[in-house]
Amino acid sequence: MILEIVLFLAGIALMFKGSDFFVEASVGIGERARLPRVVVGGTLVSIATTSPELVVSIVSGIERAPGLAVGNALGSAAVNLGFIFALAAILRPFELSPGELRWRSQVILGLTALLFLMTIDLRLPQWRGLILVAIGVIYLFVDYRRGMGRYAEHGEALGSAVTAKYTTVRKIAFFFSLGTAMVVGGSILLVNSGTAIAAALGVPRIVLGLTMIAIGTSLPELATAIAAVRKRVFDLAAGNLIGANALNLTLVAGTAASISPLELTRMTQVYTFPAILLIFAAFFMFVRTKHGLARWEGAVIMGLYLAFIAGLTVLQL
Repeated sequence: MILEIVLFLAGIALMFKGSDFFVEASVGIGERARLPRVVVGGTLVSIATTSPELVVSIVSGIERAPGLAVGNALGSAAVNLGFIFALAAILRPFELSPGELRWRSQVILGLTALLFLMTIDLRLPQWRGLILVAIGVIYLFVDYRRGMGRYAEHGEALGSAVTAKYTTVRKIAFFFSLGTAMVVGGSILLVNSGTAIAAALGVPRIVLGLTMIAIGTSLPELATAIAAVRKRVFDLAAGNLIGANALNLTLVAGTAASISPLELTRMTQVYTFPAILLIFAAFFMFVRTKHGLARWEGAVIMGLYLAFIAGLTVLQL
């Protein structure tokens, strides 16, 4: 048991540092391509920070651990908005275009409702998984076009580029490859050790995926959001967090199901989905007519997320 815990923590550490390399390399690509921050945050950085969740779900599908795959996708989405976005708003209130926040929050609500309906029979077969993957690709394309359109209209207001740590092609390629290898290796450790821990403690895999693994794989989003908020790069932070959620609900869940059909528990349908929809609905209500998210609103959203985790814990006792 002690060995499994050590391996679990080692997997998180590998993914965290690997994702850091991955994100920095992605930002370097964005700078060399002279992409605006809103596009880099919504596409490149979202893909980079979602890589741990994606790899964990792929490994879970290969290892026939559907509970981890579903829990990881849903749990990471809840962590991103219910905890990380809320914490960022508490630290420093967000200031963003209300139209962009409203559109993105509508997308997240719609994707969550779609995934709920697609799994109403407690199954996510391969063909539905492929549909989700296609929707994820379409989302990235539309988000990219919207971001470039906004930049063409507002120019420097959205940032012409980002500050990259790695600027040469050689460094970008090296750290991109190194980060990818570390994320993959850490994800394998995380899934295997997490499965062993869940079996030893008698905890359902989906609960482990919704909590410990979801938080572990969301550490890159947390680090990126805090750094972006400290630098007042709100568009990068918001684009990353909401974009990562869209990818969790489509590419992450869909890729896992495409590899191996997923089976859900009844608790996922009657408790997890409604709770996550409530968190996302609160977020939408707060940002639909404003230019950002106030501290007290961030505190309310975080309170809903903590209540969701508390309820999940009680249901498993």
